[in-house]
Amino acid sequence: MVGESKIESALAVLSQTVLSDDRDVRMDAVLSLSQMGEEVVPALSQALTDDDRDIRLNAVQSLELIGEEAAPVLFQALLDDDRDIRFDTVTALGRLGQQAVPVLSQALIDDDRDIRLHAVNSLGQMGSQAVPVLTQALLDDDRDIRLQAVTSLTQMGSVAALALFQALDDDDQEISTLAASALEMMSR
Repeated sequence: MVGESKIESALAVLSQTVLSDDRDVRMDAVLSLSQMGEEVVPALSQALTDDDRDIRLNAVQSLELIGEEAAPVLFQALLDDDRDIRFDTVTALGRLGQQAVPVLSQALIDDDRDIRLHAVNSLGQMGSQAVPVLTQALLDDDRDIRLQAVTSLTQMGSVAALALFQALDDDDQEISTLAASALEMMSR
């Protein structure tokens, strides 16, 4: 009981420290919070709005360490103006597993092509739960994103058959041929 009280006190102090005027103090607080578990998600969520880019990057990395419970909060970082923060957020979400699919799907509407491509790559590692999102990626204007979506879908087996049928109509011959080959393999 006494130990639990000390942890709660430390958490309260660190949560307030995230709001300090001193950049180094805020950075130390974010790094310390990453070691404390899911109770710190609200404080790290505040750090995602910090004016300092490095603090926001560390908050993303700290939220990744917390695990699946942090996935919904990472949505906020997908909206950051800084491309590197959005890219690192996609990486973090990709490591969190299937729980992150709904949040990661939001990266498919990013203006930055590389962010979208990175999201499709990450979704390809998440199994059948990502099929609807990868099907959505088949509609992207960028050929490489559509190609990566088909490549990811081919690795998911029969659960992706309907999406691969959709890819047969792609104007790009490489994409439609890859989809046809995958469907042929599934029919054996």
